[in-house]
Amino acid sequence: TGRANSVLQHEGIRPVIFTAPHSLNHYRNGQVKLADRWTGRMAEILATETGSGYLTACGEIAEWSSWENRTDDFKLSLDELTLTPTLVIDLHGMSDRYGVDLCIGLGPAPDETTMKFADEISRGMARYRVSINDPFSADPAYTVTNYVQRETASSALQLEIASRFRNPQTSAKLSFEFLANLAHVIGPAIDAL
Repeated sequence: TGRANSVLQHEGIRPVIFTAPHSLNHYRNGQVKLADRWTGRMAEILATETGSGYLTACGEIAEWSSWENRTDDFKLSLDELTLTPTLVIDLHGMSDRYGVDLCIGLGPAPDETTMKFADEISRGMARYRVSINDPFSADPAYTVTNYVQRETASSALQLEIASRFRNPQTSAKLSFEFLANLAHVIGPAIDAL
């Protein structure tokens, strides 16, 4: 890990940014919230495979319950990366107990780009159990998707990935196949926008 609140940032050739704000342990309402393990690396791989950019947390993360008065590197970088219209794909990890493999959270104000992209991902990942907004809608005010949709001229959605598809140490074959399939679907979905 890096210095407190530091990020890894890379701009791609396409107007798409993969974010992984919870790639490390962080705080919400004063309580430690465990990291969405492997989401940072997944963001970097998906960005590389699709010619996109990424923004991941790589240092101790401050409180993550409100965007108001935030001046940390993640928010500053996100603001900079969304100055021009961009699609933000926010990666998160969820427990296997929800019974879905991939949840697409549309956020509180999905635009045409968000809806079209979500439809492409949902159809392209049909071999997996894909849900829309259930159990995670990306509506809460603290989400990247909500912030981007409310405060920038960019589009955003959230992808929640089940644990069994994120851990290359315990499920290498499953993780590799899922990530390869997701990259294979996302590339053409970006082209279709």
